[in-house]
Amino acid sequence: MVRTVRKSEKMDKLSKLKFDRKRSRIKNCPCGKSNKDGKFVPYENYEDKGYCHSCGETFLPEVPQERWQHKMMKRESPKEISFIPQEPFTQSLQHYEGNNFVKFLFQLYSPETVKKLIEKYFMGTSKHWLGATIFWQIDIAGKIRTGKIMLYDSNGKRVQEPNSHIAWAHTLMGIENYKQCFYGENLVNDKTKPIAIFESEKTAVIASIYFPELLCIAAGGADGLQAEKFNSLRGRKIILYPDLNKYEKWNERAKELSKLFPDIEFHVSDVLQRRATQEEIKQGLDWADYLIRLDFNESREQHLQSDKEYEMTYADKIGKMLLGLQTEEIIYCPEENRERFIETVKSYIDREFGWRENPPFEITFSNDFTRIKKEQRCFSLN
Repeated sequence: MVRTVRKSEKMDKLSKLKFDRKRSRIKNCPCGKSNKDGKFVPYENYEDKGYCHSCGETFLPEVPQERWQHKMMKRESPKEISFIPQEPFTQSLQHYEGNNFVKFLFQLYSPETVKKLIEKYFMGTSKHWLGATIFWQIDIAGKIRTGKIMLYDSNGKRVQEPNSHIAWAHTLMGIENYKQCFYGENLVNDKTKPIAIFESEKTAVIASIYFPELLCIAAGGADGLQAEKFNSLRGRKIILYPDLNKYEKWNERAKELSKLFPDIEFHVSDVLQRRATQEEIKQGLDWADYLIRLDFNESREQHLQSDKEYEMTYADKIGKMLLGLQTEEIIYCPEENRERFIETVKSYIDREFGWRENPPFEITFSNDFTRIKKEQRCFSLN
């Protein structure tokens, strides 16, 4: 076919562009956002030209206007997506004694639980930084798209000084033509559960312990809800779980995505926004922080109470929550006391609300936690 193209001088100039691995030398992306997290990758010898992973824009250098010419040429087919080889992936699945994030998980949960998390989410150990973790992005077809390398400290917090300590496997391996997917996308082959999307990889891993009825995956950041990622999630029910101060942004994004994907049912959870105190908002509480605090603070307090105090305290807590419940709530409930706890709650609901047989709430149990969700349907506690 005949296409109008510029002369080769322009194409030669653009083809010689190479990404600079020293992302930290650029303080701000041309789109105006800070580059503290290293999401803007500049071209060599340029300060404001490159690719921004945050806004998804490519900034190309200007080229002189040239005269146009016509010539015969074939339409180029799009380049195939490149994937990570199996060997580096397999080699990373060891040495967890030197993996800071995995060691942090062992401080919080049983060895059996942590081992299941490692196997489920393919967390690896990276040599890029001492103690670093690599979160492999494996798509719905089982192909390894890339790996996000991050460094955490002993408290499970990201090390962000003197730089963000984020690197990518495909960049370190010199692999081009990659495309990211959701972290944990390999899990969505299970069609029996709704999908929960959290911001960070760390949060998705931890949340999966508390929400076993959901498939917990990660967007890779507040700006990680790119439309192309949702092609593999068509026809599913999706619940977005934004961190604090990101609810409005994700709620608007859900509306946009609903227009692009009418076959996907989108919901946005506001639990964190409603539960957070002013101090927690100031701290920038995320879902992982919230769930971990539930585990430790609630359980320590509860073990100091007698059985009678336990029943009355938690039954009363549920009663108060039911009165003001807007969407859903999560509370601590030890599994060994569940049967007695259920009877106490039934009696409380019957006495206060008269809904013993058909209360308009969905109450589910997972591990040592109770999830209460407002519903317009009937059920029985069991």
